[in-house]
Amino acid sequence: MPLSQTIPIPGGTAYLWKIEETEQRLLELVALNVFEKQLLAEKKHPTHRQSFLAVRALLAQVGCRAALTYDALGAPLLDNGQHISISHSQQYAALVLADHPVGIDVEAHREKIIKIAPRFLHSSECFAKSVSELTQIWTAKEALYKVLRTPGIHFADQLQIAPCRPSDKNGQAQVFFNHHKSAFSLTFINNIPNYHASIAYPKSKYSL
Repeated sequence: MPLSQTIPIPGGTAYLWKIEETEQRLLELVALNVFEKQLLAEKKHPTHRQSFLAVRALLAQVGCRAALTYDALGAPLLDNGQHISISHSQQYAALVLADHPVGIDVEAHREKIIKIAPRFLHSSECFAKSVSELTQIWTAKEALYKVLRTPGIHFADQLQIAPCRPSDKNGQAQVFFNHHKSAFSLTFINNIPNYHASIAYPKSKYSL
């Protein structure tokens, strides 16, 4: 598996790679338990099956031996208590391991994001207009959502990304929930052609 990037963050590490293996090759790289075999059987699209297997293969490659399961909301869990977040988009997959709550999201650049931008942009995020800028904001908010693990979060009203550019390595965000404001730090992965990825984690303990 071609591990393309290893990205350190405070208290953890993110891993990003391009999926080039066939499903058969990926099956040769992993040892699935009964639960994982059942989950794989439920996935019918070849790309989804490859992504599922690639995550397991990457976990093994980086030396994580903990069992991977999912909570009631579908968020990944490790049985060793370490925090994990997973994402994949077309040819790329990513995961982050940390000793604190963390989220990661990777997305390909798509023109259609311009049409749906009003659904997720906060009123303060008018600086984002291009596909690249909007994808950066979207991945940051998806990463935040994965940290929060709270159903019903409204991306446009409750998640606010501070002004940033697609070339930035770091950023800041605020979450408004239950009449309380929380600060988060962001790490941007922006050196993948036609893709963008973001990592989010609480700022209170892990400042940039």
